[in-house]
Amino acid sequence: MIAVREGTLFIEGPVTQATAGELLYAGMGQLAEADFRLDLSAVTAVDSCALALLIAWLRCAEASARRLVILNLPAPLVSLAGLYGVDGLLTETATSADDDLTHVLDRH
Repeated sequence: MIAVREGTLFIEGPVTQATAGELLYAGMGQLAEADFRLDLSAVTAVDSCALALLIAWLRCAEASARRLVILNLPAPLVSLAGLYGVDGLLTETATSADDDLTHVLDRH
């Protein structure tokens, strides 16, 4: 489930193969229209589809000249990113909703 409040997208529940498709399209519609923070603090489960989803959203935001900051990355998602060698793409760039929006793509 995605909720939007004050420039922040809140994802709640599992982000897995069963939910990623629905989340993908719901999120892309939002990301094409404005800069957002993405708060994952209420995510209850992840699999590799969660990683693919976040990368797709980052690309969508960048293609739309929008910014996306990912907050509260779940530890299992950080581990998956490291396992797949894409941990440089996902970085927690802000620690609170008051921080400035910045790109999270590592261009190294």
